[in-house]
Amino acid sequence: MSSSSSNSRSSIKGSRRLDPKFEYVNCRCGISAPCWEAWRIGTLDPGRRFFGCSRYKDPNLSCNFFQWAEPPYTDRAREVIDELKRKLDVKSGEIQRVNEEFSFAEKKVILLNEELMISKKKNKEYEVLIVKMEKTIHWLKKLFVVVVLVMLVVFVLIM
Repeated sequence: MSSSSSNSRSSIKGSRRLDPKFEYVNCRCGISAPCWEAWRIGTLDPGRRFFGCSRYKDPNLSCNFFQWAEPPYTDRAREVIDELKRKLDVKSGEIQRVNEEFSFAEKKVILLNEELMISKKKNKEYEVLIVKMEKTIHWLKKLFVVVVLVMLVVFVLIM
């Protein structure tokens, strides 16, 4: 196997059964060699499908079978794929930034809700105080009337 083949095999992003026509190739072990996709950064043909020994992870069992399932990409196809990957990276970065902003906003909402709960509790306490003060004021008004009446009686008696 050539070194470029080895690089492609080491960049596998999981087994993918893509098309029935790619499912019936056997490796030198005599077992079905699945169709994989090469997605290593900088690979000449990203996404190009190939067959490889399903035992590739174990060097003692692998027969090192490798065979491209598709012809090489054109230069234009490579340019388009590279540009799309760059755009995807930019969008992924934007999504990550938006997710971070969303997470920050969520935390801020939680803090504001906590502050709101504290404010509501204080408001309830103030309402209780207001009721007590209103009762006290009502009592003081009655007391004032009584005191004024007593003073009037005393004044009348003194005169």
